[in-house]
Amino acid sequence: MSRAWNDKKISAHHAIIPTTVSPKLEELSDKEQKLYLLVAKAYLAQFYPPQEFLSTKISIESNGEVFQGSGKVILVNGWKDLYHGDIATEEHEDENSKLPSAMQSDAVKNEKASIVAKQTKPPKRFTPATLIEAMKKIYRYVKDKDLAAQLKECSGIGTEATRASIIETIQKHGFVRTEKKNLVPTEKGYMLLKLLPDSITYPDITARWEKNLEAISNRTMKLEAFFEEQQNFFQQMLDAAKAKEIVPAHDIPKCPTCGKPMKKIKSKKNGKFYWVCSDRECKTIFSDKNGKPDMTSSRNASTKPDPNAPKCPTCGKPMRRIQSRKNNNFYWVCSDRECKTIFNDVKGKPDFKNGK
Repeated sequence: MSRAWNDKKISAHHAIIPTTVSPKLEELSDKEQKLYLLVAKAYLAQFYPPQEFLSTKISIESNGEVFQGSGKVILVNGWKDLYHGDIATEEHEDENSKLPSAMQSDAVKNEKASIVAKQTKPPKRFTPATLIEAMKKIYRYVKDKDLAAQLKECSGIGTEATRASIIETIQKHGFVRTEKKNLVPTEKGYMLLKLLPDSITYPDITARWEKNLEAISNRTMKLEAFFEEQQNFFQQMLDAAKAKEIVPAHDIPKCPTCGKPMKKIKSKKNGKFYWVCSDRECKTIFSDKNGKPDMTSSRNASTKPDPNAPKCPTCGKPMRRIQSRKNNNFYWVCSDRECKTIFNDVKGKPDFKNGK
């Protein structure tokens, strides 16, 4: 009996399967035919016997050195007969893993040997396609290998419908960027990983949740106990986060008024993006220009000066740091528009010794 038939595991819906309607393939386009046959074969394959093979390892001694090779010998092809010629990658791997027949103590001839100097290479960067595949097989990336089996039973992180949108979200928030086809973590992404504990950055927590949800399904764990456990878990994370000091990334725009990091927000009124100072006491605000604050005009900045800013030597009112639209240099002007006092900027401060 196929594993597909298990009434106890029926939840929202079953997999996509062929119906009893006999298709007229000649009326379908090439893509439609391929899609139908893909679904039909996957449905039929579950009724085929499993593939049977012998795992083989050969050890050969030569000049005091032992060389090993491993592979497998197919005994019964089973369900793979249905995909004959379709799974090129698997067939290629099978071809490379086939070993010649050999008996214990057989003599072999060393026809050629060479020493090649190489360096280990780091893992290849993810592309959107390979990251989606890794999300499906997330059990490979657990920290506690004992949890791998639990994750192997589930469908991984996300679903077929949500995995692509998850990747789009982390790109949208600036945690990764695209270089050619590769996804590359940004400084903001590295900072996030440093701030978060391993318990939330590794997929182990997903395996534990899956285990708990299965226990709830089997009625060996109460739903209230699960909620209480999650509440305690997140409270511990929040307490730890409050105690951590967050150092802003060097590429985050700084407020020209007080020097603190700026953040990008979206207006609820007009849907436009703006940059505001992270210090709520500082009211500096700029329009967004190509993803960065537009500091090229003093008209963009807030009219409310910072009371802690350097004082104008002419009238005593707070000064404001602005960026010139003409040459992109920074200057300090008096917050009182009637006062025309202006100074050059030197290391983020007004140069009172030399006026403009």
